[in-house]
Amino acid sequence: PVIKLIHCGPSIDNPIKYYRSSNIEIQSSVRYISDGSYVSTSVYKPDCAQSATSTWKIWKTGKKDCEPKYNLHSDNTPPMNEYTAITSLQYKPFKLEFHRYKIMLEVRNAQVGKSSINFSYCYIEVADLPLVAVIDGSNERKIHRKHGLYLSASKSFDPNAPAKKQSHLFVTWTCVSSNDPEGVSEVCKPKHLTPSDRYFITPHMLSYDTKYNFTLKVWTNLYDGLNYTTVANQSRFANVEIEVFGVIAQ
Repeated sequence: PVIKLIHCGPSIDNPIKYYRSSNIEIQSSVRYISDGSYVSTSVYKPDCAQSATSTWKIWKTGKKDCEPKYNLHSDNTPPMNEYTAITSLQYKPFKLEFHRYKIMLEVRNAQVGKSSINFSYCYIEVADLPLVAVIDGSNERKIHRKHGLYLSASKSFDPNAPAKKQSHLFVTWTCVSSNDPEGVSEVCKPKHLTPSDRYFITPHMLSYDTKYNFTLKVWTNLYDGLNYTTVANQSRFANVEIEVFGVIAQ
C-alpha cells in the first residue's frame, strides 16, 4: 500500500499548525499499486482494500527530536494514543495540549498467500492564540461624578481554553489622569480582579472636571514555562478614556 496523509506536515521542522481552539482532522488515502484502488469509507470493492487494517498512532515530540543525532520515536516507543479502523484522525477543540506531535498511519493487508505493510508519518503543532482584552462599553465616556464609575471586562477571554474554563484568567485595572499623570492616587492604584468582577469606583474617589485614562491588563500564569506557547503567556491591554464632570458645591 502507498499511504498519503493530508492536513499535516511532512517533517518535524515543517509541521502544519492548528490552534488549540480548532478542530483537527488528519485525513488519509491508501493506494494499492497493483490495481490503483483507494481504501476509503465508500470504496471496498478490491480484495486488498477489504482485507486492509489501519492503525493510527500519535506521539508528543521532544526537543531532542529536532536534533539530527537523535532518532525519532521507534516503533517500540509507546504512543500517547492509538486508534484502529478509522480513515481519519480527529481531535475536537482543546483536546490536545500545546505541543508538536508525530503521527503515524500503519496499513496492513493480509491475504492468503501474501501480505503487505507500510507506514507514513507526518507532523502537526498545536499553537496558541493571544489573550483577548475587552472593556465593556465605549472607549470614550463622559460621566457625572455623583454616579460613580463602573468598569467591566466581562468579555475578555482566553481563546486557548473552553468558555466555561476561564478561572485561570485575571485582570488588573490602573489609570492616569490629568491631575495624576504618574497614576499614584488611590483610584489609580492597581486593582486585581477576575473578568467577571465589576469594578465600581465610588464618587468620592473621582475628581471633578478631570480626564482619566484607565488601562485594563488581562493576564494569566497558566502557560508559564510551556515550550510551545508564544503569545498566550503575554499580557494584553485595552484602554478607556473617562471624563468626569459635575458642579463643586459652594
